[in-house]
Amino acid sequence: MPGWIVRAAAMAALLGLAMPAWAAGKSDGAYAAKLAACRTAAEKADGATDFKCDWKAIVAGAPGAALTGRYTIIEKGLAGEMTVIEGGGGPALVAIVTATKDRNAHTCSLDVKGERNASDVLVLKSAETPACIVRIKSSKQRNVVEVTGSEDCRDFCGMRAGFDGRYRLRK
Repeated sequence: MPGWIVRAAAMAALLGLAMPAWAAGKSDGAYAAKLAACRTAAEKADGATDFKCDWKAIVAGAPGAALTGRYTIIEKGLAGEMTVIEGGGGPALVAIVTATKDRNAHTCSLDVKGERNASDVLVLKSAETPACIVRIKSSKQRNVVEVTGSEDCRDFCGMRAGFDGRYRLRK
């Protein structure tokens, strides 16, 4: 069980509260079914970010700390999006597709899986290039996350492309 869930459960116990259903790996049936459908669609999409998912319901039903959702990059000179699915029994699934906004439109495309670390950062790895490590953490800005990748992630990018930067949650 990821450390952030253990910490949430411990805090709930200290405060005399019941452990939230999502932290125990449980959720209401409708949300669980929608999350499972999104996980299946994401796995079949093989790195694409345009798969069918009820994002509005998934984001609304996600636990407060979850980064689940569809994001748009907000860095100058780049266009693209990222999808994140946390929960539902399995590793977090992340797909990122970006392109430079110049006439050459160099691209990056990767899909990675992983878990949260003790610092509450989502740490993901590529099955194809295990040395490619992507980190996603919440930003000080509401609904914005910061994404960084190791040098080995350059294998998934064109010559002038990149995916590091800030991404805003799409509404």
